[in-house]
Amino acid sequence: MMYVEALNEAMAAENIKQVDIVNNTGLKKAHVSKIVAGSIEPGFAHLFAVVRYVNPFGYTSIMDEFSLQVTKRDSVISAFEYATYFNRGDLLTKLIDKFSDHKKKEYEEFAYVYRLINSDLGVDELIEECRELYGKLKSEEMRVKLFAVESLLYYKSNDVNTMLRISERLKSKIEKLNDSFFKDALLSKVNAVYASGLLYNEGDVETVRECISQVLTSPVSSEESTAATYHTLGHSYIFSDFDKALENLRYAVSSYERNGNYLMAREVTTNDIPFLMNLNDLTFGLEDVCAEERLHYYVNRGDVTRAKEVLREIKDMDCPYVKTYVAALENDVPSLLKAHLSFVKRGNLFFARIVEKAVEKQQKIIETGIAK
Repeated sequence: MMYVEALNEAMAAENIKQVDIVNNTGLKKAHVSKIVAGSIEPGFAHLFAVVRYVNPFGYTSIMDEFSLQVTKRDSVISAFEYATYFNRGDLLTKLIDKFSDHKKKEYEEFAYVYRLINSDLGVDELIEECRELYGKLKSEEMRVKLFAVESLLYYKSNDVNTMLRISERLKSKIEKLNDSFFKDALLSKVNAVYASGLLYNEGDVETVRECISQVLTSPVSSEESTAATYHTLGHSYIFSDFDKALENLRYAVSSYERNGNYLMAREVTTNDIPFLMNLNDLTFGLEDVCAEERLHYYVNRGDVTRAKEVLREIKDMDCPYVKTYVAALENDVPSLLKAHLSFVKRGNLFFARIVEKAVEKQQKIIETGIAK
């Protein structure tokens, strides 16, 4: 059992004792002892908790090895979900090959489902395939998995309302599953997407934060879900609490960077954080700030000349944010209302609030002649 050797080597390298694992995972001492000794095939969630604590930056190599050795039903399902959720492409291919022609037909079903959902089919075609397969499956976990895939596909195709409607039923189905890594990982993945869609479409910040709490406290949430969830959490505070918004956006940056997603880390740094600063009329350096938020900065200060210079750099003039900033620059209330409609059409009711703030500011200018 190579994963046991790798686990013990990691423990020795970090000077971690079994008692440390017990104290930090909540697992019983006798159970941890058996896991470390390799005298049992541990549950997937239990080993994941141990390995992630012992080797937080290299746990995937150990879990990959274990995933290819599992024999228990719940662990086989969890291995497939782990490979998908944590983007372990080579592992997923090996698992599909291993279980595609297995003596246990249920295991073959798992392999068939994960081959399908990780295929190159287009969104519409994959949704139809999932629906056709749903009624033929014997495993409740695989039926729920297909339901989750359908929900996430609607999100990817920007049909957020359908995703939200499906996810409300989906989450109740997930909750009814037996406790396992599969259940917890699937719930984290669904909640991360649900929170994002719910915030921007409906602005229900309380429910959004409840979903986010599950993702951030779950021991199985992926780094990708964690980063995206901090991003959403930062947005949820952007109009109400500057300090919490900034704190969580910075967490998102560091989480994206740890996950190697430097593109999203830069997006938050050059766009989201400057947007927050501009929303609060703060002064800050404009180096490495995106053109839209430099425009926002100059509009806030009534600097027409520099604002128009930045406008020449912006290619997407249909962007609702750009429409808002230009209308504010020109003191054009009717155009602000059109910008608000643009946000609504894109399903972004939450950030449409920036237009409401701009309208309020323009009304004060009209009434008093002084920008408050």
